Amino acid sequence: MSFYIVLKAVNELCAKQQWQLHRCHRGGDRELRYFITDVYGHVVQPKNYRRRVGLTLAELMGWLESFDDNLLANQAYLLKKQMEIAA
Repeated sequence: MSFYIVLKAVNELCAKQQWQLHRCHRGGDRELRYFITDVYGHVVQPKNYRRRVGLTLAELMGWLESFDDNLLANQAYLLKKQMEIAA
């Protein structure tokens, strides 16, 4: 599955939660990183998460998969399985 297809699917998952996906502009380790904001512009991130450089796409999907909202977690899990099948 193409990186851009996965990114679009994760963006759609976020949009269903009324979140917005953003790309970090920091270039620390040359890996693309993302963060999510809610309707009010506050950053949504995993609990006990202290790093300020955002999440890689894989980390973001893992976090969404373990989210408290069952619908969101199930959709992220199914997307991950689709990626594994396509690989």
